[in-house]
Amino acid sequence: MAKNLRAVLKLKTVRVICALLIVVILATGVFVFVANANSKANPDILQVVRPKNPLRPKIAMFEKRITAVTEVQKLYNAALALPGVSPFATYNCPLDNGTKYELTFLDGTTKIKTMELEITGCAFISIDTDNIFHPQDVHHTDQAFFELFSHTIGFTNVDDLYKDM
Repeated sequence: MAKNLRAVLKLKTVRVICALLIVVILATGVFVFVANANSKANPDILQVVRPKNPLRPKIAMFEKRITAVTEVQKLYNAALALPGVSPFATYNCPLDNGTKYELTFLDGTTKIKTMELEITGCAFISIDTDNIFHPQDVHHTDQAFFELFSHTIGFTNVDDLYKDM
């Protein structure tokens, strides 16, 4: 009788473990699909926000919506093409005062990607900043990217990104 009870409990345990394994596999598949569902979309709108920075209170908050499709797509593709940052490397980032721009790329009203552009210190751009199912990609920026960004948002030159407004 004890052997039968053990066999039944063992069988139930195996069934529960298999069911949990199936749930985990399906959930992982759904999360990966959701994370990559919009990765090939072409944005037509860019919302840019420079939040208030407590370390630089003289720099005003900035918000702008860009609807020039060609320019939005050019900036989007340029950001995705930037070289990645190694997660194993150590970076010494000078003069980081916390000034950043938050970029939201939209296809109509559908959010495609969010990015956070740091304009001081190491000047990295983080991609997928609000996607909990996908780790953030961090990329190096360069002067050409900053020029493209400043032009896209309507500044006359890169120095306007840092100005107290």
